[in-house]
Amino acid sequence: MLNDILLEDDIKRWIQEDCPAWDVSSLPIYKNVIEQAKIIAKQDGIACGSNILEKIFAELKVEVTSNISDGDHIHEGDILFTLEGPAPNILQAERVGLNIFSHMSGIATYTNSLVTKIKSEGLTTIIAATRKTLPGLRKYQKWAVTVGGGDTHRMNLSSMVMLKENHVAAYGGIAQSIQQIRENTSFSMRMEIEVRNNEEAIEAAENKADIIMLDNYKPEQIKEILPIIKGISSDSLIEASGNINEDTYLDYARSGVDIISIGRITHSSKFFDCSLLFDTVR
Repeated sequence: MLNDILLEDDIKRWIQEDCPAWDVSSLPIYKNVIEQAKIIAKQDGIACGSNILEKIFAELKVEVTSNISDGDHIHEGDILFTLEGPAPNILQAERVGLNIFSHMSGIATYTNSLVTKIKSEGLTTIIAATRKTLPGLRKYQKWAVTVGGGDTHRMNLSSMVMLKENHVAAYGGIAQSIQQIRENTSFSMRMEIEVRNNEEAIEAAENKADIIMLDNYKPEQIKEILPIIKGISSDSLIEASGNINEDTYLDYARSGVDIISIGRITHSSKFFDCSLLFDTVR
């Protein structure tokens, strides 16, 4: 679960960003007007961020009853949350709450659609996110990937070694990169290296990289090189990456790779569509 202390700090910042002084649209509404409201799903999907939405409204003294938990399948027309509290407070929390819930549920929904299709074909390929996340929102976006059934990949620069083409250039080659890393990092740290061609892939396998990322390979190219890599280093995991989307990912999964990383999971998932409506109109 997400760190509650960090979550509380973020929520305060989000609310302050949206309402740095006062809500000018709600000034004429008496604070003692208690309203009831509902948040209603306008599409099918996977819920994510439900407890965060509750905490956002609670910060403004709005009572929330949740009908869902993270990971639940939800359907168009479902009442996801009921709310009760001062009308201005509900209105002040509305956009912040819906934004984070809709963003996280959108990521979880998109991730789940990919994972479900993979499993339906009897494949075990991991669908992973990348570090293409928004600063300040990474933990929420990565959590949504997990809720959708995907893999977070590395969380940050400190969580795993990943040598990309610029690292390889700076170190002076594939073998030199791997050697330098092994001499300067903990035994507990896994190492992944990005390769751009078969020569680099074979060199990475010969040097026993834990994970070999085949960058911008076509599925048919992977089918040719994968048995060669596995023949050299059977324990190395093989990852496909680079402009992979919902139209092509199954072809990559069928090629036999262990992992497919898809940046658009976090940077281009559509918002989950839902609305907040008061029970009464005054």
